[in-house]
Amino acid sequence: MIEKTIEYNVEVFADKEMDQLRKTRCLCLNCKYDSKTCESAEQLYNLAVKENLAMMITRCPKFSEKI
Repeated sequence: MIEKTIEYNVEVFADKEMDQLRKTRCLCLNCKYDSKTCESAEQLYNLAVKENLAMMITRCPKFSEKI
């Protein structure tokens, strides 16, 4: 369900169900690389911070699962 919410002091629309999945299923959050060692992750993170976005990455050629 999509609803308005306040995130980081900004009113945004959010899909609460996907937000919960994002925390466990996003490839970036499950990858051994992070925004300090992956240029793509760094760019996505910077965009997310700048625009108050949350995203779930479901496809990546550089993904390497955390052990």
